[in-house]
Amino acid sequence: MKKAHVFKKSWIKRFVFAALLIIMLPLKPDDYQAITEDDVKQAERELEAAKQQAQQLDNKLNELNGSISDTESYINQVDGWISDVTLQIYNLNQEINAKQAEIDAKQMQINDTLANIDAVKTSIAQTEINLSDAQTTEANQYSSMKLRIQYMYENGDESFLDILFSSDSMIDFLNNAEYISEISKYDREKLIEYGETKDRITNLLANLETQKSELETREAQYETELGELEEQKSVLDSKKSEQEVLQTSYTDLYNAKNNELSNLESQQSDTEYKKQLALKEVEEQEQLVEQARKEYAAWLAEQARLNKDADAAVAAKLAEINVTGFTWPVPGFNRITSQFGMRMHPILGYEKLHDGTDISGAGINGTPILAAYSGTVVLAQSYWGYGNCVKIDHGGGVVTLYAHASAILVSVGQQVNAGDTIALVGSTGNSTGPHLHFSLIIKGEFVNPLDYVVVPR
Repeated sequence: MKKAHVFKKSWIKRFVFAALLIIMLPLKPDDYQAITEDDVKQAERELEAAKQQAQQLDNKLNELNGSISDTESYINQVDGWISDVTLQIYNLNQEINAKQAEIDAKQMQINDTLANIDAVKTSIAQTEINLSDAQTTEANQYSSMKLRIQYMYENGDESFLDILFSSDSMIDFLNNAEYISEISKYDREKLIEYGETKDRITNLLANLETQKSELETREAQYETELGELEEQKSVLDSKKSEQEVLQTSYTDLYNAKNNELSNLESQQSDTEYKKQLALKEVEEQEQLVEQARKEYAAWLAEQARLNKDADAAVAAKLAEINVTGFTWPVPGFNRITSQFGMRMHPILGYEKLHDGTDISGAGINGTPILAAYSGTVVLAQSYWGYGNCVKIDHGGGVVTLYAHASAILVSVGQQVNAGDTIALVGSTGNSTGPHLHFSLIIKGEFVNPLDYVVVPR
């Protein structure tokens, strides 16, 4: 709706102006008020205004085109930033995923190590139980053996017992070859078997402790590595968050600029539409100006022709009047109290054209006013500052005017002859005293009556 009303006033003015031209075209110059120079100038002013408006719209359109181009370039730049950030986020996601895989693998190693540590701890516990059982068995066997040896001692060689009891350990005891033959084969085998079991369990226990220590060391190492990986992942996550914030910021900027671009393109479309209307208005206004100029030129030509004819008519009428001359309008009174021309108005108080000759004298009030020449009465009434006024059209563009009368004795349309009484001298209208204001009008212009009328002596 807004676009439809943009040039409403201009269209109305052009329509009215064109309608006037159409109406006036078929009429004769003397049948209408012809197009004037002011009308032509007004049409030219409107044309200039239309051109300025079109130029302003063109400037605005160029401005918008520049803004659109800049915005599109900026959007492309922001789009590039978004692509770069998106790629960085993608790469960071790849790194984060790879780092998470390392973390998961490391966690599995830690879990496996913990499981191994638990298994070793279980083995150590069982081995400690086995060792305790072996030590108990050894102690029982040793006690039984001592009872047996005691028996032998009580029933055998005393020196055997001295050597036996002087042994520092069971191994030393077994190493004394001279006593081995005194012990039964069964006891010897059992003692060796329990000794070997004890040694094996002791070694196994030591190995398990070593293995446990190594696993705990490895666990600590894995925990350290896991901590480092978690820290590295945290750094990557932080970088990713920063890039996502940047991506959001760029995306918001991208969307805002696209909205701005849409607004600019809307303005561009609207301005282009207005510009086309303005150019159309310029084109139509140019046609109107051209038509107005033609009509005015035709009117001037016709007026020149009419003026030429009017000049001829005036010349003929004045020649006719000159045969007998104008009749003096107030016989017996020839005192001129105010001449034709510019003067300080006695009542209004400012300089103004005095468009006639004032005739006065003692006792002039109520004196008959005579028609200066034959003609038709065209005005017989109170008329502005003239007071009671009579105008007579003598034909050929010659008119006389008689003002400030105390009484009017003729009527409009009445035919009068030179010397007929038409009114009485008075002081109506803008007057300072009884007198006759006598004017002569030729071709619509006031002229000095004394250039054409002889003042009686």
